[in-house]
Amino acid sequence: YLQVGKVDLGVQEEKGGQQVFGMLIGQVLADKLKVGLGGEFYLGLIPKEVLSGRPPRWRRYVVTGIFQTGYHEFDAGLAFASLEAMRRDLGVGKVITGIHLSLRDPFDAGRVSGEIRQVMLETNPDLFPSAWTYEYGNFYALIQLQKWAFFLILSLIVVVAGFNIISILTMNVVERRREIGILKAMGAPPRRIGRIFTLEGLATGVAGVVVGNALGFGLCWIQQRYTPIRIPGEVYFINALPVEMHVLDFALGSSLALTLCYLFTLLPARDAAALDPVEAIRYE
Repeated sequence: YLQVGKVDLGVQEEKGGQQVFGMLIGQVLADKLKVGLGGEFYLGLIPKEVLSGRPPRWRRYVVTGIFQTGYHEFDAGLAFASLEAMRRDLGVGKVITGIHLSLRDPFDAGRVSGEIRQVMLETNPDLFPSAWTYEYGNFYALIQLQKWAFFLILSLIVVVAGFNIISILTMNVVERRREIGILKAMGAPPRRIGRIFTLEGLATGVAGVVVGNALGFGLCWIQQRYTPIRIPGEVYFINALPVEMHVLDFALGSSLALTLCYLFTLLPARDAAALDPVEAIRYE
């Protein structure tokens, strides 16, 4: 995520008896402030006694690194400074004002937050935990809703494509009435005749699934690597269309497509199996 510079939050220089610390800022924030690597800016700190007329304090910092997470909200309003610098500027001394926990499984945040809350109620009721699923709950719910919506849309597209399989196999049955009649007159059972057209429909479905998976994987890889599809981050919270590929998603999509293809082949296959050989070859 670090675009330029390095993680150096220590003292960069001393001027007038005042230490100037380094700071990491987001790419969007750097563009707004029009500062680059090595640039200087001032951080305004509003004191608690602001109503009494005390002016805000200004502290000078040096940009030692610029990062980019891909999330506009983070890149526009997130900066990293050393604990020493923040203690000095906020005047809190050697006091920790917050602890950030990073879990191996991000989706355990709600459960862990509840467990920590129970401990804090017994030890220090003034402290409270806040999980990311709570702070960004609406965004998380929107992603889940969109995933189900996309799955439903994809299913409808596959269903519409399935009707093409019905039409293709029905035309094949009509065009091959003579061959079907001859096979049945020679003793071919109806089940075997129907199986021929079922396998033909499945072969079409397998070819479509293979080509679709290859094309989908290629497009997703290009979006992950080069992000050609850009979106306005100030509107959608993110700067590019996010893509995350899972083997299970490919497997579920392929299974659904093949299952629908099989179901759509049953009707024309049944018509072929029920064809009367006398009617099929009467005028041949």
